[in-house]
Amino acid sequence: HDFILNFKKGDNKIKKRLHEYSAHSMPAIVFSPSFLYVIDGQMHERRVFFDRMINHMSKTYKRRLGFYEQALRKRNKLLEKIADVDRLKEQLVFWDDYLIQEANYISEKRKEIIDFLNKYPLLDHTHFKIIYHKNEISKKTLLDTFEKQRLIRKTLVGPQRDIYELYIDGKNVHKYGSRSEQRLTLFWIIMNEMRIYEEKLKQKSVVLLDDIFSELDIKNKSLVIDIVKNHQTIIS
Repeated sequence: HDFILNFKKGDNKIKKRLHEYSAHSMPAIVFSPSFLYVIDGQMHERRVFFDRMINHMSKTYKRRLGFYEQALRKRNKLLEKIADVDRLKEQLVFWDDYLIQEANYISEKRKEIIDFLNKYPLLDHTHFKIIYHKNEISKKTLLDTFEKQRLIRKTLVGPQRDIYELYIDGKNVHKYGSRSEQRLTLFWIIMNEMRIYEEKLKQKSVVLLDDIFSELDIKNKSLVIDIVKNHQTIIS
């Protein structure tokens, strides 16, 4: 408590201590109705959710995603400010090469996490699946969209436009899932997040369940309890 109260922005020594603390802390997994944006929210929110999951697995991913986002902002600034086509193309060469390099890494790690989730598609007798649509950034896609980029003044290809689609028993849960099915799909993701920590980090996580049982039938409530019973769990 005192550590948090005494935390000062800009104090590098304290920042380092906080970073070390978070790096060695026990992973915690939260299920809350507020996370239903992963199912029924905007695609940007879904990307952020899965990026957070990958960040726990790899500090390198978090750093390189940050590099990509910074470079993307700088590239977009050039599109906003430079009207001369030849000068713009010359200025974009470095950023194009850099973005392609970082995007390849980001897409590879995103595919890895989705492949892992899809290795365990069943929750009881219900089948789940995630489809990952990579938005390719390459010399060709950048060239093909160049004129539209100039018009809109924004980079139109790359991981910032990747798409994730979730399915329950072959049905698109975003468009056609009931509230109960949406909650169950979210719990399937959370369940596999627990599995990721155990397999990759060799750690069991603390499970925090907030209002998970509303809108679930008795069968699925029992299923949730059975899954979390081997984890330290806090339920509200």
